[in-house]
Amino acid sequence: MNYEYTVVLTRVPPGDRWNLDGQVYDTLTDGLNAVFVKTGCTVFLINAKEGTVSIQREAESVPVPPKRFSLYDEN
Repeated sequence: MNYEYTVVLTRVPPGDRWNLDGQVYDTLTDGLNAVFVKTGCTVFLINAKEGTVSIQREAESVPVPPKRFSLYDEN
């Protein structure tokens, strides 16, 4: 399975305030709860250096067409 990560929270300095779609939450816990209520996601990736919180989602897979062969090596 392939996964993609979407940034949902960004830290708003100074302190421990977090932005979710223009709404600023005073604590990380409040921000994570808001993400859970909005998306239902319970798996978070916190990047302390970047000041972001991402959620993990399964990436849509693009079907690969079967390779075609011909007797004369023509497609």
